[in-house]
Amino acid sequence: MLDLASLTHETFLPYVGQAFTATLPGRPEAGQVELRLLDATPMERYRSPKLRRTPFSLRFQSQEREQHLPQSTYRIENPGFGYMDVFVVPIEKLETGYVYQIAFT
Repeated sequence: MLDLASLTHETFLPYVGQAFTATLPGRPEAGQVELRLLDATPMERYRSPKLRRTPFSLRFQSQEREQHLPQSTYRIENPGFGYMDVFVVPIEKLETGYVYQIAFT
């Protein structure tokens, strides 16, 4: 598993547009949902000298219109990237699927 504390928005820039899979950690039988990384964006307004990095967010989109991921912790994985267990929040429903956000502070 990746060290979440070492990640920055720049870490994810090479993966924008790539597919990731989301599964419930420890529950692969629950199935996988494919997510495409839309963007990795620094959240400058939340920057603080008390924080080790600039907070950032990742937005992913699924093509699943009928199935959405409820807000929870998921294992997000990409073959070239590795995996991380992170809290995923659905933020928008589109005609083509759902948009999800992961925030790092």
